[in-house]
Amino acid sequence: MSTTETTKKGWRFWIVNTVTGERRREVFPKAGRWQTMLNGVGDGEHSFRLDDTDTQLPRDMWRSLSLPWASTLVVCWGDLPVYAGVILRRTWTSSSSTLVLSHKEFRVVATKRMLYGVGPYDARATLTIANKSNRGLARAFAFHALIDGGDRWRLPVALPPDETGEWTREIERWQFRTLESLLSEVQESDGGPDIHFRPRWTGAGTLEWELRLGTPRLTGPTLNVNVSATESPATNFTEIGDATMQLTGLWGLGEGSGAGRLVSAQPMPEGSPVPFLDTSRTFSNIDQQDRLDSITTESLQTSREMTDQWGFGLKGGDWPEKAIPGATVHWFHQGDRFVQPTPEGGATSYLIGVSGDMTDSPTGLDFQ
Repeated sequence: MSTTETTKKGWRFWIVNTVTGERRREVFPKAGRWQTMLNGVGDGEHSFRLDDTDTQLPRDMWRSLSLPWASTLVVCWGDLPVYAGVILRRTWTSSSSTLVLSHKEFRVVATKRMLYGVGPYDARATLTIANKSNRGLARAFAFHALIDGGDRWRLPVALPPDETGEWTREIERWQFRTLESLLSEVQESDGGPDIHFRPRWTGAGTLEWELRLGTPRLTGPTLNVNVSATESPATNFTEIGDATMQLTGLWGLGEGSGAGRLVSAQPMPEGSPVPFLDTSRTFSNIDQQDRLDSITTESLQTSREMTDQWGFGLKGGDWPEKAIPGATVHWFHQGDRFVQPTPEGGATSYLIGVSGDMTDSPTGLDFQ
């Protein structure tokens, strides 16, 4: 793809140093896709024709730019980052002179980080995080796992303000907890915050990831869309009703084993038309009954009903500035052969994911 075509469509792509956030080079993919989401890890893939004028860089340069984990691909609308994926895989095909870079959002790092690195081991060592809100806990976990260290441990992450509260956690070293397991635990707790790492440029022009913590939901701009209008910017409207995770009751299994194991029983009220769907989920690191009851209740609440989700693409306009996870989608649909019409004033939903490709509109906005 030529520089002129990329600029015309508004998309720009950079490869940056994952550890420092420093911009290494603007690049020009031939094709690609990406997805960013709340409470999870979005991903993407971009391909480059190394025989194109814009991509004819020295071999050693391309091998360095595409080095997994060390490099991150940033997708920008103009100069606004909308997605940044840590490169995890590179695939070269000689016959077509094509290099494909596969990448995932920054939260993938949380699956490879604990609150400390590999070194001298003391099984009795305990990290105590006292008097925090659930947002404060998430912030403290991210600080220890992503920032509190030296070269290559400290990553460019911007944390929200600290918050005090009623929670105290003791993380014993022998548990070997990953940051992802700790963030997920906070996220799934009663009133736990939605979590999103949003890429942004600093004043110095380097990339950093802003840790966004909801209360419990995140906030953002509002998108107003009339799906049924003749000149509607919305395309390919979809409705998904997903009951894969639906439950009618849940046993929460905490720390311990055998008859001494900590257990929480959370049934659902009678009256559902579905058969009983009772199962158990393990929270093996929870050693307090009130915390186990809380996380089991929250886990069941998120699974008690079918999840309704809607989506559409948008064409033109200023969607990249507004379509960020956590934004509000105010939408109207007159109804069709399956979709029920929205109320007279429209429906208000919560944007949970955004995806795009090389066109000038996103391939999907997903909201609940």
